[in-house]
Amino acid sequence: MPSIPTPNVHLFNPPAGAEGEILVFSDRDGDNEIYIIDCGSGEIRQLTDNDASDLYPSWSWDRERIVFVSDRDGNLELYTMAADGSALERLTDNPEPDTFPAFSPDNESIAYFSRVDGEDILRLMSVDSKSERTLADFEDGIGGTIVFSPDGKMIFFGFERLDKYKIYLMELPDGTPREIMAHAKKESRISTIVDPKGLGLLYVSGKGKQEDVWLNYVDDGRFTHITKNTASDQSPSFSSDGGSVIFSSQRGGDNWQIFSVSLKGKPSENDLIRITDDEFNYYYPECK
Repeated sequence: MPSIPTPNVHLFNPPAGAEGEILVFSDRDGDNEIYIIDCGSGEIRQLTDNDASDLYPSWSWDRERIVFVSDRDGNLELYTMAADGSALERLTDNPEPDTFPAFSPDNESIAYFSRVDGEDILRLMSVDSKSERTLADFEDGIGGTIVFSPDGKMIFFGFERLDKYKIYLMELPDGTPREIMAHAKKESRISTIVDPKGLGLLYVSGKGKQEDVWLNYVDDGRFTHITKNTASDQSPSFSSDGGSVIFSSQRGGDNWQIFSVSLKGKPSENDLIRITDDEFNYYYPECK
């Protein structure tokens, strides 16, 4: 049965400077469901409501639909729904898990990892016809998060082989994946943007003892250290205007909350904005 969106719930007093809407999954009602946080009003809107786990949501680039992963039918499969939680549609029906879906910028395709005989294969599905083709097929390993470049000409994805997790870049439609990073954090969202400095990729570094957000300009390899904290920061996403980074963090406690940090000025000068502040956990935030 399609999910029925619940009424808005007042979540917090909106902090100065926070704006836009953030797509997350959270354990607010006892299991993982999908929500939208309105930073302007301080309200949270629940989009799914069932006894299963709904995970890894991602907006289409026009923000009309959301793709996500759910085990509501006994196995992790891909689903889409309208941005208000209506019009639920199941996309895959495989005996093994399908994970980490991401819309292409033209909103016509969804890339995801599909497990076959214990091996994760990167696939591209047509939203309309549901036809599929394989983009990358490694000998063995586990897939990670996926994102397209804003022009749709490249795809970035994480993959773990031989206990090493790396981020790869692949030119579309038929390029060969090449490693661009060997110290990213598994299962942490990655995000892309094009600004005056070039094509930027947000990720979380797994090197050292801190899990911080970094920005890598793909064209020339420049890196910027965005967050610096002993707590774990995860799943960064650019704000809709590209001027801030939204991320989930354990700073301030053991649970995962949503924060925003400006990209203006030097990273050490950035003012941190706390978006959520309660006893629940908020994961995998995304802005579009």
